[in-house]
Amino acid sequence: STPSFPLEETVVALLVRDHLTDAMGALRARAFLRAFVLPLMIEISPAAKAVYYGCSPSGGKEKGKPASRSMTSFLAGLCRDRPNEFVLGVLAPSLTVQESASTVNNAELSSFEPSRFQCELVVRLLKGKDGLSLSATALLLNGVLPSSDGTSGMKWTEASMPIVTVCVNRKPVLTSASLAKLLDRVIACLSPGSPPSMTRSMKLSTLFNSIVTKYSSQVKESGKVDQLKNS
Repeated sequence: STPSFPLEETVVALLVRDHLTDAMGALRARAFLRAFVLPLMIEISPAAKAVYYGCSPSGGKEKGKPASRSMTSFLAGLCRDRPNEFVLGVLAPSLTVQESASTVNNAELSSFEPSRFQCELVVRLLKGKDGLSLSATALLLNGVLPSSDGTSGMKWTEASMPIVTVCVNRKPVLTSASLAKLLDRVIACLSPGSPPSMTRSMKLSTLFNSIVTKYSSQVKESGKVDQLKNS
């Protein structure tokens, strides 16, 4: 069976309150959050748990569980107080499981997609009054895109694309390389090899429109306009 994180969210919240102080540096804070808060995010999704713990999912019918109101409030506080460390130590790894996985089955890793409950929680955090700063939003967007070391980033689905859309709508500063990765994902999703559910997706259409609207000048300078028109 798939293991479970032994600490309750209330215990983790107390640990964070007592130990994650202003005196703790960014690297230590990131490691602390990865050790104690990331597993709570992983618990929401059976598929993420299976990859994270390096074992097979326990049964195929389990769909995960939504985050409690208290957990959402606790995580919103981290968005406000330690946004960069929260993104790098918790949010991005929970959506990709690339860095967080232990003994990973490559087939499970390549097929992993964040659950609906994971995605809904992240969108709720991004839209909340204590939402991430613009710099942390850029970190998250870069964290879920394919990276230079060959990791594939977050899988785009009906559930996960709104995360990207919310980030784009906040218009964080993106490098030309980051925008190119974003556009490449759009082009791939619109390609003839993509399933009809993706090419006809309203979520993808909304995301595409947001990118073009928010980053119009960078899109024109990207050299990918013809590819976008032809896809």
